[in-house]
Amino acid sequence: MKTSRRIFYAINCLLLQLLFLTGCREQEIVPTARFRVGYESPDNSTRLYGGKIPTYVLLKATDSSVDAISYEWNFGDGHIAAEKEPTFSYKKSGTYTVTLTTTSRTGNKQVSTQSVTVVDRVLKRANLEYFRWDALGTLPGRSATQVGDLQLVIGQRQPADLPTQPSTILYTSEQPISLSEQNPGSLPIDKPIVIDPYGNLNSLVVNLYAYDQGVRTLVFSSGVSGAGIGGNDWPTGQYVLSTGVGGTILRLQGDYE
Repeated sequence: MKTSRRIFYAINCLLLQLLFLTGCREQEIVPTARFRVGYESPDNSTRLYGGKIPTYVLLKATDSSVDAISYEWNFGDGHIAAEKEPTFSYKKSGTYTVTLTTTSRTGNKQVSTQSVTVVDRVLKRANLEYFRWDALGTLPGRSATQVGDLQLVIGQRQPADLPTQPSTILYTSEQPISLSEQNPGSLPIDKPIVIDPYGNLNSLVVNLYAYDQGVRTLVFSSGVSGAGIGGNDWPTGQYVLSTGVGGTILRLQGDYE
């Protein structure tokens, strides 16, 4: 009888210990990993870029994961982050894979990915909104109705170069375009030119040359004092470079591709 009681008590104690251990052990928690990538300023950016993601535009990863206490982000371009909702951008066009790895408090992990396609700003057209033959004082005396042949040259200036004489030529229009002050127009850009708004914009030089009896004369340059050049993303879904001096205003339009 005593032996049976001992066995009974031993079994009960063992069961109680098992119940206690089971109750104290935390259940495994498996997190989810959910997110979306969008513009840091969604309303403004969607309007400006027409839904495309250009280089250097600030993006934000918005998290909707559940039961996650830590986050590991890999943006596919060599950069990583550990914030819950990081901001980031891409310097080069291409397709990137954004990867999020979440971890729960029990150490379980979950992984989610999203593909992001980044495009360049590519110059396609040059529009003369206003034009003066003597903007630089190089062709005085020409009338507003006088027609002349203009050539567009776009270059990259190095620190040692003169302001209007870039050592690297990115584009030269093959055929001069006949224009006048009264009827300025468009100058086609036949070779796509990729613009880096935070890299090569400050060193970009846009020149216009006039041909007169076989002589080429510089009649406009964004490199002269007081001109300069600036780039903006327009609501029309285009990237526009603007430059002007001496009554000449030139806008170079680009697409996102």
